[in-house]
Amino acid sequence: MTPEALVQVANRNLGADSVVALRPDLPHLFAGPDVLIGRAGKLLAIFLLKASERRSPDDLLIRLAMSRLALPSHTQCLLIVEPGEISDVETGLLATHFHDVDYPADISDLLDSKLNANQPDYVSVVLKDLQTQAFLRSNILIAETQKWFGEDETDQQIGPFQGNLQGYRFRRAEIPSWRMEGSPRSYRSNRIYRDEQVIIGYASQVERPALRHLGPVVKAGFKIQYKMDSGFPYRFDNTVNVLIVNGMPQHMRDPLKPIKVAAFAGWAMLPSNKLGRFDTIVNNLVRAYERTEATD
Repeated sequence: MTPEALVQVANRNLGADSVVALRPDLPHLFAGPDVLIGRAGKLLAIFLLKASERRSPDDLLIRLAMSRLALPSHTQCLLIVEPGEISDVETGLLATHFHDVDYPADISDLLDSKLNANQPDYVSVVLKDLQTQAFLRSNILIAETQKWFGEDETDQQIGPFQGNLQGYRFRRAEIPSWRMEGSPRSYRSNRIYRDEQVIIGYASQVERPALRHLGPVVKAGFKIQYKMDSGFPYRFDNTVNVLIVNGMPQHMRDPLKPIKVAAFAGWAMLPSNKLGRFDTIVNNLVRAYERTEATD
């Protein structure tokens, strides 16, 4: 079933009191749910497997995790799969993270029942706390990134990273697997480096990167910082994360979207010509985080 076909079924069967959105463009996400349906204070986020997610189900869990942090805490997340699309083992594993995993048969009745259901109160309580933390950090990173890009830029370009910024002992970061069947095992990245307190990532070497150029590094960094536990994305790696880019990333509809997306995944973006002030910038972020934690 395609997202377009699902929208047609929903519009035909759910009635005028339901609002259906196809591929909603959420400002803090690369990609959210394929379809979003709201009715009478209920919200249903529906996911369908993309080709890349069939090859690596971790990509689906990243999309789910970031959506759960960005959408209202009462949102129910439903995965629709075609028979035989994924193995029974994968279906069972995914069912521990989604509210439900179902097949397209009788989809109209399924949507109606989900929009009439309530999730346990504790789910909303836990998610609200996680969301508050994510948005507080994101707002700090957005503000700092905008400040750095607001200063005069030079034409210094990203070169090969040797892991030798003064005062830091960087090594190639290990990108974990979230252990879905079929997902790659953990691997060491040649674009992300870390020490005990700081993670540094290098985006594409193009002069003005687009959102798609940031995707692999930003998503890998999210996997370093978060773990999924029964559908809840918990941050466990309390590092400062800085993504080095040659210039302000571009997006046609929303000029700030690349900054928002990177920040929501835990990254500040730093122009390559500011690397000489890396230590000062990291310390500023640490102090900003500490102020935020003191007010929690």
